[in-house]
Amino acid sequence: MNRVWDDYEIEATVSTYRNMLLDEVRNTPYTKKTLNTYLAELLNNRTGSAIDKKHQNISAVLCKHGLPYIKGYQPLFNYQLKIENYVNRIIVQDEEINIALLEATRASIPHAPHLRGLNVEVAPPDTKEHSLRGSTPQYSITSNKVDYLAREQLNSDLGLAGEQFIVKYEKLKLESAGLKNLADKVEHVSVTKGDGLGYDITSFDLSGREIFIEVKTTLFNKNCHFFISPHELKTSELHSKKYHLYRVFDFLINPRFFCISGNLFQRLTLNPQSYRAHLL
Repeated sequence: MNRVWDDYEIEATVSTYRNMLLDEVRNTPYTKKTLNTYLAELLNNRTGSAIDKKHQNISAVLCKHGLPYIKGYQPLFNYQLKIENYVNRIIVQDEEINIALLEATRASIPHAPHLRGLNVEVAPPDTKEHSLRGSTPQYSITSNKVDYLAREQLNSDLGLAGEQFIVKYEKLKLESAGLKNLADKVEHVSVTKGDGLGYDITSFDLSGREIFIEVKTTLFNKNCHFFISPHELKTSELHSKKYHLYRVFDFLINPRFFCISGNLFQRLTLNPQSYRAHLL
């Protein structure tokens, strides 16, 4: 029979997660195993599996609040409701965490990181995970907290560097396939033609067909939500056979991306954040 987690155990686990998250946001090295071994001693020797699941529950609460979470602890949404209170107090409202996140979203990115090769594309997150785990996340930004992922999107340095990274990737992809003539035609259209097209890059697939690429870049992990404009959505609908969204993540440490293709109205869960308003 599983023992119910008491308040002391939840607080200790959230506090440990908080310290790991702070190090991760600051790009400071830390060892999960060492911290979790110490935590297990505090928790009357809870198993490593049980501790990992509780960390995943904490990630789920952070995901709900639109906050990044620790890499490797994918959100597990079937958690005790009282865990939210501890996460809100120890992490969401923590001044040191909030300052570190704000500094990260303001980071100056002078250029795209080095492209190691073509092995930077990964599979998209498994969309079945949320339903298997009992619920779908409903994002809610608390009134006393900055939406750091929205703030990150305003970092034009980051956005441009992410696009430059994908331009490099597309050229290398085509050149490696013996299609240098097409590689030379890859165009960073958000720079050459402006950002009103609904995508950032024109490139080609390996059969020579033109594709449109919209790039969304984050310093944080693969599962963080992102923002997309009505115009980008409409463009994906009008050009569904050509349209590709590349989600670039872990940008400064280990940049990779996954691709979502086609009509994004059919591929994404869309949560409206605000409305343009005027007086009647």
